[in-house]
Formats: sequence, structure tokens, C-alpha cells
Amino acid sequence: MNFKNKKFSDYKKKLFQNFSSSHIAKALNPINLEFKGNNEAIIEGFKTIEEYDENMVKLKSKKMTIIFFGNNLEVKCISFDSIIVSGTITSVNFN
Repeated sequence: MNFKNKKFSDYKKKLFQNFSSSHIAKALNPINLEFKGNNEAIIEGFKTIEEYDENMVKLKSKKMTIIFFGNNLEVKCISFDSIIVSGTITSVNFN
């Protein structure tokens, strides 16, 4: 029986060694925002774009809504769970 427990323990070690800290961070903190001045925001962990025009971008995540207000806003790049909003960002609202 000790032999089986040792194999399981080795399996768990290998599993968590391959599970990077970025995976843990995404599981614990679903939204990550990075701003480059007031001209660009990189958002990781969003689910959907609810509304979008040149003055507002409204994003929905699992637990909150994030609204960017500004001028000449545009979605510069979008992937599965990341988006880049560019333009002149004047304020951000979290609901």
C-alpha cells in the first residue's frame, strides 16, 4: 500500500510542477488590467463585449462589468479571453 501512495504522490508533484503560476493566478483572480498611460488598456479574463462605440466599451466578466469611457475608443486586438482597448481613456467604471 505504501508503494501505491508513493506513486500517487509522485503523480501529484508532476501535476503541480506543470501547473504554472499564471494558471493559478487566472483561477484566483479572473480579471487582470494593464494600462499604458490613458491610451491603452489590456484586459485579460473578460467573457463578452456588451456594448461598444467610440465613447464607451462595456465588458462583462464572470463577476463584474467593466466600462471604459473616453474618446476615439476602439478594440485594437481581441482573443479568447483578452482584449486591448485603445484611444483616450478618461475613466473606468467597475460594477
